[in-house]
Amino acid sequence: MSVTTTSPSLLEAALDYARRGWPVFPCSPKTKRPLLPMDKDADNKPIKGSGGVKKASTDLEQIRAWWNQWPRAMIGVAVGEADLLVVDFDPRTDIYCLQPRRSRRLPLPAVHRICRVPARRRRQ
Repeated sequence: MSVTTTSPSLLEAALDYARRGWPVFPCSPKTKRPLLPMDKDADNKPIKGSGGVKKASTDLEQIRAWWNQWPRAMIGVAVGEADLLVVDFDPRTDIYCLQPRRSRRLPLPAVHRICRVPARRRRQ
């Protein structure tokens, strides 16, 4: 008997994050920039600080609408609003980040950790 596992779709993953209380927003898969534009004032000028992460939501219907519009969008998370801490090491510039060193290890609380390596493979 063979068992097939599939990864959740981007929409399913975004909805899962929202159910955890993590506000999400869609990002361009090419540029990684938020796809949600800034609001505009009465003179049709962009209002600084009103787009992208500022529009992140946990509203499931809003998230479904965004991923209907942009089905291949990457998922952005408003980490501050979600009370998350993200540590992002870049092994291309920090040659020690993937080499465990006992003297540099700090105890981490039991948290959800994902490590993405340069080849875009994920380790959990």
